[in-house]
Amino acid sequence: MIIPSPTTKTSTSTSTVDNMTINNNHYHANNNSANNHNNNKRFITSSLLIQIAKVFIAALFFFSASCTNVFVTVFIIGDRININTEPSADILFDLFPEKVPHAFAIAEICTVSLVILLIGTVILNNFQEKINILFRFFLLIGFLLYLRALCIAITVFPVPSVILQAKCQNFIDKVRLSKVNLFLQLVLGAGTSGMNENISTCGDYVFSGHTLTLTIISFFIRKYLATLYTNTNRWLSLTIRIIAHLLNFIGMTFIIVSREHYSVDVVLGYFLTIVVCQYYHSLVFISTSRSNDHHYVFDHYHPYREDLLFVPFFKNLENSNEDVVVYDMIHYNHHEKDLS
Repeated sequence: MIIPSPTTKTSTSTSTVDNMTINNNHYHANNNSANNHNNNKRFITSSLLIQIAKVFIAALFFFSASCTNVFVTVFIIGDRININTEPSADILFDLFPEKVPHAFAIAEICTVSLVILLIGTVILNNFQEKINILFRFFLLIGFLLYLRALCIAITVFPVPSVILQAKCQNFIDKVRLSKVNLFLQLVLGAGTSGMNENISTCGDYVFSGHTLTLTIISFFIRKYLATLYTNTNRWLSLTIRIIAHLLNFIGMTFIIVSREHYSVDVVLGYFLTIVVCQYYHSLVFISTSRSNDHHYVFDHYHPYREDLLFVPFFKNLENSNEDVVVYDMIHYNHHEKDLS
């Protein structure tokens, strides 16, 4: 009978303990990996919902601003329009003939064309850029429309041309007949007064809402096509950006030609839109180009802190994107495969 030595027993027990330790480590590692996988999925889902909710809220903000413009036009300045007042002098009106058929409709065709180009720009960008484009577009156009509502409520200018007196008289008659019905017609008409004279407005001149729309769409096309700029599509990108510029200025020209707005309405609409959009995107650039500190832009000693006070909600709206994964669904699918 062979009696095992104590050394053999000790080595066997030690080997068993080591195997158990290795198995436990593998179990905990697999368990932690599964937990991290689930946490990542929950984080991505919740963050994605937050981003989509922000776009939805910005869209509601834009819609409320549009309704506010119509409300001010119908309920505040509708009774203050005097079509018998002589039009104010305008230098650019002297350069064009008094009546150009369908001039305002051509301006709105330019707007529709720009909308199509903007939709294409949104589609070509990745998912996170889609969120950024839509959110910033609705936010900025909503802010500018509220600014316009304030401007048109403060001062009512004379009708720009004698040829518009009949149309303005029709608008005044509708205001006196039923302001609520006219309000609903204008909201449902979505500002296409050049294509349908039954839903045209009068008195809402400074500054031009059509110029605002043309300019902000053109700005976003040129701004976010630049993110897609590569050696292979540079000529296509450049061509589309030039077309956006041309449609913007052609639309503005035909707004002046149509006598629907004074020249100052168009000039102010263009430059106010460019300044607001460029300023906001400058803040975005500053907040995303910080070095190490996650709150660099909002530091008490940062030189741009005073500027950011004009946009108190900017940190929550834009800087939250810094802590969120990129929502490119292709990237997310690859991430899922790697984890599995």
